[in-house]
Amino acid sequence: MRNKKYSVAIIGAGPAGSSCANALLLNRARNVALIDKAEFPRDKCCGDGLGPGVMNELRALDLADMFDGHTLIHCVTIFSPSGDKASGALPHIGGHEPVVSVIPRLVFDHKLVNSALRRGADDWTGWSLEDAEFSKTDNQWLIKLRHVEKNIEQMITADILIGADGASSKTRRILGTAPNDDEHMGIAVRVYARSKTAIPLCLRFDFLTQILPAYGWVFPIDAHSANVGVGIDVVNYKSKGIHLRQLLSLYQEQLKCDFEYDQETCDSYILPCGGKRIDGRPEPATAYPGKHAALIGDAASMINPMSGEGIAYGMFAGRVLGEKLARVQSENSEPSLALSHYGRTFNQRYAEHFNLNRRLKKTVKYPFWCNFVIRACDKDPKVLADIVDILIGDRNHVKKETILRILLWNIWRF
Repeated sequence: MRNKKYSVAIIGAGPAGSSCANALLLNRARNVALIDKAEFPRDKCCGDGLGPGVMNELRALDLADMFDGHTLIHCVTIFSPSGDKASGALPHIGGHEPVVSVIPRLVFDHKLVNSALRRGADDWTGWSLEDAEFSKTDNQWLIKLRHVEKNIEQMITADILIGADGASSKTRRILGTAPNDDEHMGIAVRVYARSKTAIPLCLRFDFLTQILPAYGWVFPIDAHSANVGVGIDVVNYKSKGIHLRQLLSLYQEQLKCDFEYDQETCDSYILPCGGKRIDGRPEPATAYPGKHAALIGDAASMINPMSGEGIAYGMFAGRVLGEKLARVQSENSEPSLALSHYGRTFNQRYAEHFNLNRRLKKTVKYPFWCNFVIRACDKDPKVLADIVDILIGDRNHVKKETILRILLWNIWRF
């Protein structure tokens, strides 16, 4: 088969990559290749929680109906190591009423991929990236792909290469960027569960002494099924000397729910977290203007260090990058400036937000401080709203008023 030439080749068709493809095509770009070693639908191990940021991105991509038919979540419950419980309505984030749902990635990612293909992306699902090389002479990428099942190779070329190929990104390695170190890496395990009795339709977070600084979660998919899991950073995981599935078992014992767990769905995954800075610059780089390339999603460590959420950040990055590159194509301009602008846009929006959440995670590993904050959340809806906004919104600072309220509620109890 003759080499096919593309304007943009996207490696990885998860939420970040598919959002980028959708944004490109929605803005009338042409010749977009969407490449993924998996054929969809496919499962992707994840907590499956889709917060307000995801809905914001779906609206921008004219895909807001993707939540239709799925259960909406309106409240959050947080348990502290001492057993204190804080519960309340999900706050308005960015001035908008929150729209939150838990949709298995088997379903959600398939919808995103299909929308990109319907809009005109070339379907390269089932093909893995073998290698890629940038030619400075031609200002284009020569990309070698291999069909996973048929074991045949195909070469394509692209003006721009986008790496959206997840936590173990091959594109990232090709661009010369090392994986995250342990200090900026998380690990998690999830299993699907069913219950004969109705499950409270709340996002549940448990900060338990036995697994700190890990937290456990119960995210209801509907009234009788849920995603249950535990997430922890790699440094503390290694120090505990306990298998990840044992941590999950400890959490399940603490839950004391009548869940029936589908052990075939029990799986683990790694989380390259944002928040690392070298010489004042966020690492890894999100844009590589000199090589006409960029990274988005997990490949660019776009994961909240505290919550482990990454879908909204990856979709934002994919959409912004797609919009900027579509403009480059329509104006027939040099892509380097657009790539640089994309990198700055993401970092301005989220770099400090990730750093704040990283500091927060270091705090909650101590039961005293974890109890301190959650106790105030229990007494004061404003405190709870601000903490949730930090976890699933885009807040990059803690309000002085919130700090004062936390102190006063804990002093008042004495």
